[in-house]
Amino acid sequence: MEDIKKTFEKVVESGKDLAEDIKLKENFEKAKDVTLDAVDKVVTKFEELKNDEELKAKIKEKAEDVIESSKKLIDDIKENENVQKVVESVKEGAKTVSDKTVEFFEKPEVQEKIEDVKDKTLDIAEKGVSKLREWLKPNEKDEEE
Repeated sequence: MEDIKKTFEKVVESGKDLAEDIKLKENFEKAKDVTLDAVDKVVTKFEELKNDEELKAKIKEKAEDVIESSKKLIDDIKENENVQKVVESVKEGAKTVSDKTVEFFEKPEVQEKIEDVKDKTLDIAEKGVSKLREWLKPNEKDEEE
């Protein structure tokens, strides 16, 4: 009796799977149909827009307006004295900073400090390499002593 019950449960489960598969296929087909319909509508609308001369003229007119406005704005900025003063001030400031930086690094005491730092950096690096060598190959140190 138990075997019959298990077999019946398997048949019911298979039937559910089959029903779900059929439902899934139906839903897939519906989704496919709706998608294809939407694509057709979009393509049709694009074709209509592509061939709409009035729309093309409006777009061209608006583009020309934007170009003219942009040119006018650029000309206004170029002619604005305050903007020019700011630009010149920034240029002068940048040149001053650059000149002072070069001047600072060319001072003998600064060059001397740079050389000291280089020497100390080399000393630290050499000590670090030595310690690393001792750590990686401790037997070599024993052999040297």
